Amino acid sequence: MTIHWRKLKTDQRVEAIRSVYVPDISSRKIANALGITKGAVCGMYFRHPDKLADCPLPDHGRRTISREGSPKPRPEKSAPRIPAPAVVPDIMFTAGRPLMAMESGQCRWPVNDAEPGEMHLFCGLPTEATYCGHHTSRAYRERP
Repeated sequence: MTIHWRKLKTDQRVEAIRSVYVPDISSRKIANALGITKGAVCGMYFRHPDKLADCPLPDHGRRTISREGSPKPRPEKSAPRIPAPAVVPDIMFTAGRPLMAMESGQCRWPVNDAEPGEMHLFCGLPTEATYCGHHTSRAYRERP
């Protein structure tokens, strides 16, 4: 049974799901029966749980997200955490600043041609926009 899913209103979509529903049927089987995607079926269940409460999908031990709160907590991973790099003093960078040493309100124009893996440096002059006045004039030139 292929239907024109996009042309259906919400209530019609709910009725289409109910028409093929049998206990313990998966969202994939509902989607195949209607000729739509599994995501479309899951989206209807997620957005309209009250309308489809009498047609529950089987829970196969998957992690679920409740509408009221955050996801169920996962077990803590034992991977080591990498510490954030220390802030580098301003004195060391007279021709540019690394991105991690920059603060808001500083020019983000790149000033070196760093290769992958090398440190990229940026202008760092005080500004109220993304670039300082000089670099703004270079970035936003009028076309001839």
